[in-house]
Amino acid sequence: MTEVYYEWDAGQGIFTAKPKPGPRSRPVEYRLATNADRTGIIGFYHACAETEPEVYSLPEDFEEIKERVMDTDYERHESFALALALSDGRIAGEVSLSWYFDDYTVRRIGVIPGLWILKPYRLAGIGRGLISFARQESTRLGIHRVELVVGKDNLAARRFYERVGFVVRDMGQAILEL
Repeated sequence: MTEVYYEWDAGQGIFTAKPKPGPRSRPVEYRLATNADRTGIIGFYHACAETEPEVYSLPEDFEEIKERVMDTDYERHESFALALALSDGRIAGEVSLSWYFDDYTVRRIGVIPGLWILKPYRLAGIGRGLISFARQESTRLGIHRVELVVGKDNLAARRFYERVGFVVRDMGQAILEL
């Protein structure tokens, strides 16, 4: 049986099933972003928008994004970390992780607001690697649960998050207990 993945078909406005290609072997390095990565992060956001404008929309004034990235202290942020996947000398993907303290459960809760992989690097295990890296960092930071929101109709993302251990609820919330 051929494994399938789901890809957005902008012409039809739906996700369509496609046969999954064989494994790709590109070396990938996973690490936390540093302030020296700022220019590469800006380039990554720009490349996302260029390769898939129907998925990644950038504001008309890209300068706002540049300023936000340049002003972020990736090395000393108290409630945010950005994990990068580097391949072929460039950023191929990223996952951002933030966290807060939940007074009700008296536990630190992580939130993944976004996971982004450049299209040429998809289906090569980079997303799985980024989630694994974020999971390790979460444990190191004393985070007990990681949450994210995934669109109910985003079959590709729902299936991916389930495969990496998240429990996806009908309302689109996904939870990973650590």
